[in-house]
Amino acid sequence: MALTACFAGPLFNLLVGCGLGFARWLSANGKSAVPARLDSSVVVGCVFIVLNCGSIVLKGVLNRGVIPRSFGYFMIAVYALYVATSLALLFLL
Repeated sequence: MALTACFAGPLFNLLVGCGLGFARWLSANGKSAVPARLDSSVVVGCVFIVLNCGSIVLKGVLNRGVIPRSFGYFMIAVYALYVATSLALLFLL
């Protein structure tokens, strides 16, 4: 249940907050769509989120719903790789 709350709470806030904000802005300006451009940091973040969620689901399925404590080290390594990639994009490109 705690694992679900870690993902569902922030995701709900993001989707509802952005959805309502954009809906209000679009209705106030009389527009039906706004062109959007994805920055490279957003793409990297999305890739690492998919990697994170996919690895948790895969590990849970392969271990019949049990995620071992040692899997946390892998998750920390994924996060460190994400931070290194984001910093490289920020300062090197």
